[in-house]
Amino acid sequence: MFTFKKVKTGLLALMLALPLGVSGLANQSVKADSAKVDTVNVTLHKYVFSDKLPSTTVQNTDSTNDEDFTKLGGKTLDGVTFTAYDVTSEYQKAYKNSQDAQEASETVAKKDTDLQKTATKVAEATTANGGLANFKDLALRDSDGNYKAYLFVETNSPANVTQKSASFVLAMPIYKGDGSSKEIQTNVNVWPKSVKMEDSKHMTASHNDFTAGESIPYVINTVIPWNIAQKTTYTITDTPDKGLVMDTDSIAIEGLNKSDYTVTKNSDNGFTIEIAANKLASFAGQTLKTTVNGHLSINDLTLIDTNIYNGAQAKVDNEFHTQVKSEEVYTGGKKFVKVDSANSDKKLSGAHFQLVIVDSNNNIVSYAHGDEKSGYTFDSKNENVAEKTSDDKGAFEFAGLKYSTELASGQSYAVVETKAPEGYELPTGTKAITTFKVAKDSYKTTSQIQTITNVKGGGFLPHTGGMGIVAFIACGLVVMGLALAVMFARKNRQDNI
Repeated sequence: MFTFKKVKTGLLALMLALPLGVSGLANQSVKADSAKVDTVNVTLHKYVFSDKLPSTTVQNTDSTNDEDFTKLGGKTLDGVTFTAYDVTSEYQKAYKNSQDAQEASETVAKKDTDLQKTATKVAEATTANGGLANFKDLALRDSDGNYKAYLFVETNSPANVTQKSASFVLAMPIYKGDGSSKEIQTNVNVWPKSVKMEDSKHMTASHNDFTAGESIPYVINTVIPWNIAQKTTYTITDTPDKGLVMDTDSIAIEGLNKSDYTVTKNSDNGFTIEIAANKLASFAGQTLKTTVNGHLSINDLTLIDTNIYNGAQAKVDNEFHTQVKSEEVYTGGKKFVKVDSANSDKKLSGAHFQLVIVDSNNNIVSYAHGDEKSGYTFDSKNENVAEKTSDDKGAFEFAGLKYSTELASGQSYAVVETKAPEGYELPTGTKAITTFKVAKDSYKTTSQIQTITNVKGGGFLPHTGGMGIVAFIACGLVVMGLALAVMFARKNRQDNI
């Protein structure tokens, strides 16, 4: 009698259990106590485990139930197709050689690939309603009165199943209990199990705040099903949030050449990769690693200081995987207001400012080029520098900047005033430089708006070339004339004494 007490470890690692007993009397006719039994019903309870099979095994007996598998972390799985094949003659040969029912069943199960081509297909069922697949009214004996043997093979699975359940053989009759009663089970339950894996997407950068235009590296890991060879097309679609652009030229798939797949850039700034399934045969049951770089392009300033995600989804033929998302990315900024130094309520328009990075002594180390839409670059060239002008409310801003904590040690963002509002002094030297910090919500928070003041012109030293110089010179000439008149008057008085 076949009981599972001596089932080989390798088979148990692939299946949690097989039925309690398989008759070793492969060529004998039905005994009197089972003469009225003509058919048997087999119910498969399909369970799936994440990433790997549990190390603990469960014996398949009359008392085995679903709870034994849920305690191990298993979940029922619908949509799995099993096919039953009549392998009676193959089993009889194996039993004749070994005289051991268990060994004969294992020998036949190992030939599942070939037997799917040569054996007679008896029935097919797909799991539903909690992972159940029912095979009803399977014949107990063949036309010669010999007990039947059936091979059960998992022939199709959902797209994220990487390891199918082991094929197994049920050799009739299967007795109840320990088999001593010789009472045939007419309803047999089996718990085959599989492994599934999930897709993932993540960044490989050490931070999640970026300057517009800065490269953001992503890795997409997508599951290749065990039966990819039976499929036609494998597709990966990337769906970035608004403000994020994926650079399709940077796409690389580990283990594949660029000629093995096609890339289409989508209207949402994402992309779609299509791969012929036959190109992925060597990846069956594994994950496919795709790397790609993205960058931020900010048209909508409401995106500053908000979470920006990047999603991806794989599809096998017409079956989608669950969509996955990467960690969020951010970009920051800073708002400013230009005011009169003597009256902060007076807002000043027309002031020009350049964006730079300075060291701890306010020496400029790099100049910004570009903007939040096209992306920024920073270098030592003082030409075509990113510039903003204060509006009629004195406001201006620089957005699309990574946080100040990501700058080199001792460095800070700064704005350099290059043109003062009309009628106001232009600061010179380091006085023209205003440092600022970019941090989470420094752009959105009203209290974080930074004020920059200007001194009104017309003080002791008016602007060179301004109208004030005329009055200044005129006054000087009058004073000089009076001084000369006094001097000549004194001299004449002395001469007349």
